[in-house]
Amino acid sequence: MNKNLPPGSVILSNIGFAPEIVQNSTFKTVLHNHYEAKDIRDKTKEFYQAIYEDEEVLWNFARKYGAQYLIYHWEFLLDKSKNSVRYQVDRMTVFKKSACYKLHFREKELKHFELLYQNEYYRLF
Repeated sequence: MNKNLPPGSVILSNIGFAPEIVQNSTFKTVLHNHYEAKDIRDKTKEFYQAIYEDEEVLWNFARKYGAQYLIYHWEFLLDKSKNSVRYQVDRMTVFKKSACYKLHFREKELKHFELLYQNEYYRLF
């Protein structure tokens, strides 16, 4: 990301990745590690709910908070443990029309997000 994204870019990612992004780059994140603050907990819940809705809901969330890029991690879809995001927001069933499903399996069907990079852990849109 440091080589390919403009400095100061705003990145939307799982709250677990945000501190590393901020610490190791010039990027800003929508979520940060000050989870004890109610506004961050509320924003995190809003993001986690949005990723399991259709793409428009996720796109509107990203625009609302000024995100220019999205880091999608495989855990959003595949982890169904009691510590998972899916469990936290009661999305044990994920529909094929959801943004999460399309980010994972059908990125070419996305209207607002374009795959820029991927490796075995995450995808950058």
